[in-house]
Amino acid sequence: MTLGLRSPFLDSGNEDLRAQINTLHYELESIKQERELAALEHQKELRELENRAEADFKRAQVCSQYE
Repeated sequence: MTLGLRSPFLDSGNEDLRAQINTLHYELESIKQERELAALEHQKELRELENRAEADFKRAQVCSQYE
């Protein structure tokens, strides 16, 4: 039975593990944010391409009316 005394080795090991957990948590959150940003960028690019395609289609319709 211990009297509330902790081994410096165990405290050091626990601190190392906590630091590693915090680092991994930060990295995971960063990866999640990067994925969300990539998804938003892809959605924006898709909207821009759809708008460009729609404008090209309308332009082609107008041009074909005058031929």
